[in-house]
Amino acid sequence: MGTAVSVLFFWLLANFSVISGAQEKTCTVITGEMADIIENQDGSTDIYFHDEEGVFIGQLVFTVETETGQPAQIEAEVTTLLNNSEARTEIYTDRNPVYVGTEYIKINSGNVILLHISAGNAKTGGFAIDNTLTFSPYLIFFGILAGAAFMLLVLCRMAFLLRPEAAFLVIAVSLGLSMLSGLPRTKVGYDEETHLQGVFALAAIPSFELHFSPEALHQVTVTAYNDPEALPGSEEEMLELNGRLAAVCDYKAGSSTPVFTIIPNRVPAYITMAAALKAAKLFSADWDTCIFIIRLADLLTYIALMYWAIRLLPAGKELLMLIGLFPENIFMACTCSYDPFIIGCMSLGYAFMLKGRKYLLPMLAFFILACLPKAVYAPVILMGAVICLRNRGVTEAADRPEENKKEGGIGGRHAGASARKKIYLLSAVCVLAFVLLAAIFILPTVISPDDSGDIRGGAVSMSAQIAFILRDPLNYARILITNMLLNFRQCWIGPDCTTFMGHIVNGYMGFKGFYQAYIIIPAALIALSYMARRNSKDASEGGNACPDMWDRLWMLLMVAAASVLVWTSMYIAFTVPGSETIAGVQGRYFIPLLFPVYLSLCAKKPADHPRLETGIGVCYYILIWTEFAVLAATVWSCVIARYCL
Repeated sequence: MGTAVSVLFFWLLANFSVISGAQEKTCTVITGEMADIIENQDGSTDIYFHDEEGVFIGQLVFTVETETGQPAQIEAEVTTLLNNSEARTEIYTDRNPVYVGTEYIKINSGNVILLHISAGNAKTGGFAIDNTLTFSPYLIFFGILAGAAFMLLVLCRMAFLLRPEAAFLVIAVSLGLSMLSGLPRTKVGYDEETHLQGVFALAAIPSFELHFSPEALHQVTVTAYNDPEALPGSEEEMLELNGRLAAVCDYKAGSSTPVFTIIPNRVPAYITMAAALKAAKLFSADWDTCIFIIRLADLLTYIALMYWAIRLLPAGKELLMLIGLFPENIFMACTCSYDPFIIGCMSLGYAFMLKGRKYLLPMLAFFILACLPKAVYAPVILMGAVICLRNRGVTEAADRPEENKKEGGIGGRHAGASARKKIYLLSAVCVLAFVLLAAIFILPTVISPDDSGDIRGGAVSMSAQIAFILRDPLNYARILITNMLLNFRQCWIGPDCTTFMGHIVNGYMGFKGFYQAYIIIPAALIALSYMARRNSKDASEGGNACPDMWDRLWMLLMVAAASVLVWTSMYIAFTVPGSETIAGVQGRYFIPLLFPVYLSLCAKKPADHPRLETGIGVCYYILIWTEFAVLAATVWSCVIARYCL
């Protein structure tokens, strides 16, 4: 019942303007009987409608033919009549993908009296008005999944309160699959073409042979054919694009034989995507299906890692759930990227870190896996070593309360003499892991840098930049601190790290996502942790797994160290030597470090299993609903309504 209501609601939302404004729900070709069609010398077209009151246009449809191999830049000026006297003109712009020959522009306006369409060097023709009702499969799929999640949140509210990982699973699966299905099968994610090269190279093992058609090669290199600004704007364009890619993109017997480098430290992050692609290739799947399978593997890997991280956490479950459901994280998991793997492994490392010293080795393993693609996060290994070794663990502390009091209080923070040798050995292992990561991935850049860097940064030079830093370290320290302070909000709580979604929501277009909610929710969770501690009957009992003051200070110090490495890496590789500003730093780089920062602000004993009748549980339940509603609104407005209707 709930899914049916959800589908009906979103269907009415998608078709409301046509239902209320169009008299005939049909697709009508614009002919000389309806309007005067004038082709101008500059290639543009003017359409003057004969009806003095104007006509209703749901979608304007016309063909686009380009001979340049570049996306067509479409501009439509729509003049409508207001109050039967005043005229108003609105401009609609779009970049039509190379492989799409039919343009659909959503206008959804009545009383249209004049159209002016220009497409640069492209030829346009065959104009029509599409006022038909949409029954998009993407819309129905989204409605079914959103409705199912809605019903589960209503019927299983107590279970979701006691197990935040279950709430995460339901929301991430339903809305993640909805977003995944609606994303175009061309470049939309951060550096997606680079990650696709690594995945295809890994999936080519053992032969290491790649045979791409030119069109397939264009999709994994930076060309106009996968221009992230030229994306389909309707269900019809999406289906045409996917069908065209499936027809022309050959990745098995093409004439091009590219050599994509396999970077060893990225292999763990790519392995599930490569395995999924290998399976898809065995069944000779089309190109668009392969891209979907790769992204699906990334999404499922991310959901699995975050689910177990939230489940294993002894404290701060709701905080990690919030971070895991950031639109930016769900979006990256729905594209080809190694960032979801990093975030998931880092989260599992945090869970083992807080569970106590007997979990040090799995903590170390997941932190190392997370740091392999991006060694700038290496300081978290030292963070985990200190906090994990100081914490005996909740279970062990509860079993031996008398020994805990003798050895340093709750959690057994200071071990006895009999365990010191073991602690020293484990500490040495953690330090060795940190040193190895630094030696393999960080020190070579400092000792023997390349004379170039990321070409997107302009006239960059890693060697010249390092020479500048070493020559004047105090000046660089000033530059570093200034840039970190100026961008503090964007890196830790702003839209850059919460709601930006690659090339579809990035702030440049004015819309930054519904990021305001993601400023309120973490603040509310932190405040609730203090209320829950004050109202908890067992607030003074043993077994506290939440870090104490010294652990919090250590966490913040290591987060600051990792942040310095992030900023410095971009200053070296992406910034013109001697610049006063550091270029290329994005909020998503700090997402793996958000959890310890947020946790350090919580009460010492946050309630991870609140009771519904206490009032605190009601607040947590409202926050779960808020996360679901905001993420659903993001998927609808930024993906489904934008590309699939």
